[in-house]
Amino acid sequence: MRRHPEHNDEFDRAFDALLATAFDEYLRKQSAALIDNESTKWHYELETCTFTFKRFFLFRRKFTLTPIATYLPSKSSWLWAWANDSLPPLARERSARIKTLTEKTKYKIFTSPQFDVTSEEIDELCALALHHLDGSSLFKVKSSEPWLYLVLHENP
Repeated sequence: MRRHPEHNDEFDRAFDALLATAFDEYLRKQSAALIDNESTKWHYELETCTFTFKRFFLFRRKFTLTPIATYLPSKSSWLWAWANDSLPPLARERSARIKTLTEKTKYKIFTSPQFDVTSEEIDELCALALHHLDGSSLFKVKSSEPWLYLVLHENP
């Protein structure tokens, strides 16, 4: 995350440690995920916060989802899902849990509705959201603009 290069207090060090843990977890979970856009038929419902995918017409899995954000590549603009009025109430309510990262990290970016991001920062934000929401994987819907980022949760 971008911050002043000379800013290095206890909160920054704690944030750096959290980010390192979250990013390692993100890489591990994404490499272990059975979901990909190539060999999978997938469908999501934001009204019910559900995600289903089928692989080779034999294997089917259902997840609960938490939308985390939308991203406009043409403007490099990130909008947290909890602030996105075009999303259904349940989706925004589930996404609002991301705001508690501000209490944990003291970084207000998690309560700032919209801001510009780099591709590196997108991965960091996704990693932090996946970790904080205790998701099993992250799914990126890039079929049209804006892109949608979803944290998927295993159903028991």
